[in-house]
Amino acid sequence: MPRSVTGQAVLATALYALLVLVVLYAPIGADAPVVKLFGSRAAARQALTAFVHLLFWPFAAILAITAARACVQFGLDKLLDR
Repeated sequence: MPRSVTGQAVLATALYALLVLVVLYAPIGADAPVVKLFGSRAAARQALTAFVHLLFWPFAAILAITAARACVQFGLDKLLDR
C-alpha cells in the first residue's frame, strides 16, 4: 500500500479502472450468482453498470478533494519557505 496521498490516489484510480473494465467487458456466465440474483445476463450487466455509475461521482469528488488538498499544501509549503 502506498504511503503518499498521491500514490494512494493512483492506486484507487487503477482499481476503479479495473472494476470498470471487468464490469463492462468480462463475460458473465449463465450460472454466475449475479445472474441468479437478477434473473438474466442483461439484467445483471445493467445492475453492475449502474453500480459503477453510482460510484463514479463520489470517487471523482474524493480524487478532486485529494488533489486540491495536495495543491494547497504545496502552496503553503512554498509560501512558508520564503
